[in-house]
Parts: sequence; structure tokens; C-alpha cells
Amino acid sequence: MAKKKHASVHKAVKKVEQTKRKKVAALSHHEENVNAMQGFSLPGKVAWWTLLALVFLVPLALSNLTFLGFSLPFGSDVYDNLKVTILRIGSLVALLAWSYDILKNGGKLRTTPIFWLFGAFLVWATISTCLSVSPITSFLGKYRRYGGLWSYFIYAILFFLVIQYATNESRVKMLAKSLCLSSGFIAFYGLLQSIGIEPIMKNATAFEAGRSFSTYGNPDLLAGFLAFGTFISLGLALAERRTGWRVFYWVITLMNSAVIITAYSRSIWVGFVFGISAIILFAVRQRTKLEGTDYGFLGATAVATSAYIIKSLTRNDAVTNFASRLSSIFQFNSGSSLTRFEIWSAAIAAIKDRPIFGFGPDTFRLIFRRYAPVEYAQDAGYLSVADNVHNHVLQLAAGVGVVGCALYYAMLFWIAGVSFKLGFTPHEQDDSISQSGRLLYGGLWSACLAYMVHLFFGLSLPGCTFLLFIFMGALVAPTAREHEVAPIKLAEVALTGGAIVVALISVFTLRLYIADYYFIKGDDAANSNNPQGAVSAYKRATELDPYNDRYKTEYFSSAATLAFSAVQSAQNKQLSEADANTYVADAERIGKEAIEFMPWEYDNYSMIALFYTQLGETTGDKTYFAKAINLAEPQIELTPSGLALRYAYARALMGEGRAEEAKKQLEICVEQDTNFKYAQELLKMIVETSTVTPS
Repeated sequence: MAKKKHASVHKAVKKVEQTKRKKVAALSHHEENVNAMQGFSLPGKVAWWTLLALVFLVPLALSNLTFLGFSLPFGSDVYDNLKVTILRIGSLVALLAWSYDILKNGGKLRTTPIFWLFGAFLVWATISTCLSVSPITSFLGKYRRYGGLWSYFIYAILFFLVIQYATNESRVKMLAKSLCLSSGFIAFYGLLQSIGIEPIMKNATAFEAGRSFSTYGNPDLLAGFLAFGTFISLGLALAERRTGWRVFYWVITLMNSAVIITAYSRSIWVGFVFGISAIILFAVRQRTKLEGTDYGFLGATAVATSAYIIKSLTRNDAVTNFASRLSSIFQFNSGSSLTRFEIWSAAIAAIKDRPIFGFGPDTFRLIFRRYAPVEYAQDAGYLSVADNVHNHVLQLAAGVGVVGCALYYAMLFWIAGVSFKLGFTPHEQDDSISQSGRLLYGGLWSACLAYMVHLFFGLSLPGCTFLLFIFMGALVAPTAREHEVAPIKLAEVALTGGAIVVALISVFTLRLYIADYYFIKGDDAANSNNPQGAVSAYKRATELDPYNDRYKTEYFSSAATLAFSAVQSAQNKQLSEADANTYVADAERIGKEAIEFMPWEYDNYSMIALFYTQLGETTGDKTYFAKAINLAEPQIELTPSGLALRYAYARALMGEGRAEEAKKQLEICVEQDTNFKYAQELLKMIVETSTVTPS
């Protein structure tokens, strides 16, 4: 009797829950948001809206806008610096708000065993950072990349917080809609660029005419975002029952799909195949009934895409000719595919040298020259350097070692496995999630899959990868366990301490951002042939951000230019020799500081060796040639494919009268890169001089 009563009660509760879900499905847009916000305290609302703001704003963020007749050069890094600045501060604000909420008011702490694996990865990455060839680079990330340990902690914070708050379909939908709205602006901007209209960033550097790069500044980086924009919008469209909103989501989906073509990034084309296969599987599994609107947009997408592809076939440029670009995926012995394989081989060689903890997160640029195959100079040019592997598995393994990479991908696959059934299980079999909810989860799952496939050929930057952890958190949230937490008496004290920490980190973050303003001022001065102004601006940039090796390198470059100008002025009697020597000593000091700070940065050695060589050629002082040789010789042993340094070394040997030795170095230069014009000219001069018979 008791069992029957229990069964009837359970059945009644289940019926009530079903009724609630049907009511939620019928809510208006406003009512949907109100329903999602139920149960939030004030600090909870702050944390949640901060998460939504990050999803919406970070992809849109860029600086140095030049539209409406004004120009505001906030920094040299136009696209990524502002994105990561917002992420660094916003993630801390959200974490502080959640912490205060749980400590002050108590509530439910949601956990998942995946936290243990994520924690293990963070511990491993921290050890790798401490053992890195450049711990500060591994923590902050390389300039314009920012893929360091700090970013991994941001991902962990966002993943954790979304699991705490994305507790129902309405909240997950709020996250998805925030991304969808942001993607609409980004896709529209990309479409304008594809037809030659640049309304926001006047004189922005495009790759090839007709390629979209939008707010990411690079078609390959935009490609990663399009994985989320396309499939999350499509998931919203399939899950929506209100005609107006369904049409709206379809329009956004159509725009994102179009930019997948106009970005001409092969990685997202491969990712799209996987993503669309997954979402079709989810839609079929949920017995989704397409409406007339759906067929209309599918037809429009097919027609528009076909028309654009056919038009692209008339272009002579191999990149923006769809057929040529598509076929290049399978052409492994030419073009960018060839250089990618060479970069991958360098990464594999590096991994073999340090398989356990790697060289430290985001240090691939620093180690590339030491492992680059000699063929790379011919295929990419002797000045080219790869700062990213273009394969996230190899990038991770080179950075945090094989074990760290395995922990990271074990976590991703675990999340994929745990969350797959959310979209795959028919709602009739498990009505804990509605049909619309399961279609939305299917869209999120497909987006994450497409992005992960993209990363096998593309780049992982915080401005896009944070979305992977946001939406993986949303996928894991329904499986999390809840634990009641009682409020504590010292919540205000904890809030005060936490607020101080957040404020200090925020000030530090803004300081780094402001430093980039002075860096671009230095660039402007250098480009305007004002070395004194460049030195002053670069100096200020290095004072505000003493951890950025790129700033130090350019600081030296401008100081070297100023030193040469002073030497020439002294030769013309316009400046005293003592004053000229002061400028030379300053440049030499700045160069040495750059090397001491970042001994693995190849460019510093080649620039300083050339500086010494040119000084020797200008002044006739052979001690400068000796300095160049002493600097270059050990590095040439470490970086045999570094032809710019080898060329400077050859010139220094010439300065000491060691023509035969210089000739051997130049022969290596022109053998490894037959397009190295300066090396060819100097080698020709040596050969012609040596064949002249004395009279």
C-alpha cells in the first residue's frame, strides 16, 4: 500500500513538473527572462549578469575605432588586448559576487567530478609555468596571444560559475541569446568586409580582399567564433516555438553561415562538417518537425551560398577562390599546408626534448627557431617565425607537456561524454528536459565540437576559447550535484579582502592595457622618423609593463636608430663624440636588458648583432665586430635556421677580414632561402672580390 502511495505521489510530482515545462515553453521573451532570474539574490544577479556581459561584449571588443570621423589609438594590439583585459577583470568581479553570495546568504554549491580533473590540469600547468623557459610569459601569455596560465584560471572560473548558475533551461537560453546577439553584429561586420566595406576600422589590415575578419582581426580567429555563432543560433532557431523569434534566430544563423564562407578559413569548414552532422543527429533524435519558415531559410541559405561560391570561382586569387581553397586542404606539399606541417614537425621535436612539463604555456615562439626545420626558411621566408603551432594538441603538449595535454583533453572528452545525452536522449524517454531544451543543448554541444575540431588546425586565444568553457559549463550544469552551504559570520570581512584583491589585480590589468597605448605612440613616432619620441614612448611602455618582451625589443630598436643618428651627427661635427657614445651605450644597455629578460627570444640576438656590425662599419671600430661575433656564435649553434642572425654574423666576420668564413655563412643563408636578397648580394661581392687578380 505504501509503495502504491509513493508511486502515485511521484507520478503527481512528475506531472506538475511537466506542466511547468510546458508553461515555460509558452512564455514571452520578457517572461522567459523573469523566470530565469527567479531565485537570484542581488550579488547572484551581479555575478550572472557579468557572465552574460562577458559572452556578449568580449567577442565585440576592439579598440582604435576610426569611424564617424575620429580616431582613438588606445593600443597597438587592436583586437586581443581589450578582449583579454575585459575577461581578466570581469571573471574576477563575477567570482567575487558569487563568493559573497554563498558566504553571506548560504545556498547550494554545485559540484562535478570534472572539477578534480580540471584542478589537476591547473596544478600541472602551474608547475610547467614555474619550470618554463620564461615563467612570466607562461603566466601572462605571449603578447597578442595571451594563452598563459592566467587565461586557464579564467577558463576555470567561468566554467565553475556557469555550473553554479545555469540551473535551468531559461538561464542556458539567456547565455545562448547573449552569444547569438553578439554574433549578429560580428557576422554583419564580416559580410560588409567581404564586399569591400570597412565601416569601423579605417585602413585596417586585411589578409586578402574579400576575406572577413570582423572584430577578431584574423580570418582564422574569426573562424573559431563562427563555430559558436552558427550552431548556437541554429540550436535556438530549432528550439524556438514563437515565429518571430524563430525567424530572428534563423537570420543570425544565415549570417554566420555566410561568413563561414567569406572568412575562407579551412579549419572552420572542417569543423562545420562535424558540427552540422552533430546537430542534425540531435534534431532527428528529438523528432524535430521543421516548419515552413525553416524550409524557407534552408533554401535561402543553399541558394545564397551556391551563388557566392560560384562567383568566387571567377577569382584568380587561390585563397578567395572557393574551389582552390577547398582543394588546398588536401594539398600537403605546397602553400600554407606545407609550412603548417613544418611547424608541426618543430613542435614534435620540441615535445621530444621536454615531454613531461614542456617549455611552459604559450612559449612556442621562443622555442621555434631552435626546432624549426631548415626547409621552413625557403617555404615561409627567413624572417618568418611561428608563434603558434596551428594545432592545439601540439601547442599544449609543447607548452605543458604530454601529461598536461592528456589531462586537458581528458577533461574535454569527459565533458563531451557526460553532456552528449542531454541532446541525444529523446524527450519522450526523459522529460526532465523539454524538447526545446534538448535541441538547445544539442546546439551548444555541436558548437563546442566544431570549435574543438577547428583547434586541430587553428589558434586558441582567450577572446574565443572562453566561450568553449562557458558553454561546456552550461552542458555540465544539469549533471552537477548540489550541496547545502550555510552562511558564515565573517562574510563582510571576506568580501573586503576579496574586493581588495580584485581591485589590485584590476589596477594591474589596466596598467598593462595603458602600457600598450604608449607602445603604439612609440610605433607612430618610429614610423614618423622620430627616434627620440619613439625611445621616450617605448621607455614609458616598458615602465608600465616590464613583463612584455616585445616592448623591450622595440625599445632597443628605437634606441639603436637614435644611436646611429647620433654617431652620424658626431661624424658631421654636429654632436660631440662623447654625447654620441652616450647614445650608443644607452642602446647597448637596453639591448642587453632585453636579452637578460628573455634569453630565448631569437630576434633580440639578430637585431643587436646587426647593431654592433653596423656600428663597426660606420665608425671603423673593430671592437664592435668582435662584440657581434661573440654574441652571435653561441646562438647560431642553438638556432641553425636563424638566417638573419647568420647574415649579421657574416657581416661581422667580413669586418674582421675573415672573408672565407663569411662566405661559408652566406652560402648557408642563400642555400636555405634562395630569396634572401641581401645575403645573395653580399656573397656575390665576396666572390667577385676574391676572383680579382692583383696587378
